[in-house]
Amino acid sequence: MLELKEVSVVFNKGKANETNAVKSVNLRIERGEFVVLIGANGSGKSTLINAISGSAQLTSGSIHLNNQRIDYLSENRRSRFVSKVFQDPLSGTAPDLTVVDNFRLAAIRSKAKKLTVGIDKDFKKQVEDIVAVLGLGLEKKLNLRMGSLSGGQRQALTLLMSTMDDTELLLLDEPAAALDPKTAELIMQLAKAMITKRKLSAILITHNLKHAQTFGSRLIQMREGILCRDISGEAKKNLTPSEMVEWFN
Repeated sequence: MLELKEVSVVFNKGKANETNAVKSVNLRIERGEFVVLIGANGSGKSTLINAISGSAQLTSGSIHLNNQRIDYLSENRRSRFVSKVFQDPLSGTAPDLTVVDNFRLAAIRSKAKKLTVGIDKDFKKQVEDIVAVLGLGLEKKLNLRMGSLSGGQRQALTLLMSTMDDTELLLLDEPAAALDPKTAELIMQLAKAMITKRKLSAILITHNLKHAQTFGSRLIQMREGILCRDISGEAKKNLTPSEMVEWFN
């Protein structure tokens, strides 16, 4: 369970260009709850999930995961249980390393600095089994450089790597925005399946209103740093993209 209490993020505080990006946000997300976050550019969506992941510093408030306060932890320490997938398929992986090497890095990211996971036959078989679920044949290409793969292939692998360890919260910052429609649908269905199977709490940022309607159990709209709509259940199911367009007027 994720809980934000009076979370605010101010950039350039006290200066002429001071920006109140997130304003006293209170939010509770239960375990296994899949929340979709929408809003215009500059509404505070990415800043909010960056604050949760630790890449943006809180100005005030607190963040709790499973009743433990985490906002004082560094981004690296939070990565043990908070995973983030970016819009750019080139982010989140090491392009000059092989696919299996990238999975090894994902497997040790939350462990002690000493490298405790080796690439032996068992580990490689584990990765093959994980990757095979994609149905893309990538389990036969584990020794290829990550940078040689397409953007969609890299994004699919990044999603799989994001839950290699003890992840409890998955943050998805427009993970399908840079992909063609067919690949975008694959990525979204994969994310949905992973969230359901692992019973992860998840937040998806998207500008795709069809995805906002189709995915997730709850829909939140941000505007000017605040949460202005919070819709779930039948009310969300009955929404249409055209209705959501009207929210931006």
